[in-house]
Amino acid sequence: MRAAPPVAYPLARHGAWARLAAGLAGLAAAGPIAWLAWHLHVARVTSPAIDVLLVPLVLAAALGAARVGAWLASRTGGCLRWDGTAWELLAASGVAARLASPSVRIDLGRAMLLRAPVPGARARWLAVERGDSPAAWHGLRVALAQPSRARRATVPTAGGTT
Repeated sequence: MRAAPPVAYPLARHGAWARLAAGLAGLAAAGPIAWLAWHLHVARVTSPAIDVLLVPLVLAAALGAARVGAWLASRTGGCLRWDGTAWELLAASGVAARLASPSVRIDLGRAMLLRAPVPGARARWLAVERGDSPAAWHGLRVALAQPSRARRATVPTAGGTT
């Protein structure tokens, strides 16, 4: 079986994935404040001082969520590269890290979420979107669909041997 041709694809920095990250950060920040407001409502604790206190808390949570979303979007810069034999993750700073074969965890057609094991470190989650490089999208999908060498070595052949 022939290996997929080399391809380099930029990681998603904006678009649907960044909005999703910002939305999740907003929900995480709003959760404790919503719990506090619900608890005060159930306990029938009402006063103007509490209402004045909740407004800055909500604003601080919204600001914090926006900053976390922007931070997450800034961390995802870089490029996923397949050179025909191995996968690499090129950081925006130019540092390359060798990856094991990435697996597709979510495929939405126009965007994918990949899990890429890093030898000797924690796995990386990588988001890619078709709009970032439409010409290379098909090549990336072909490279991701091919079985890795380790998986091919354990698959029996027609004669029953590995």
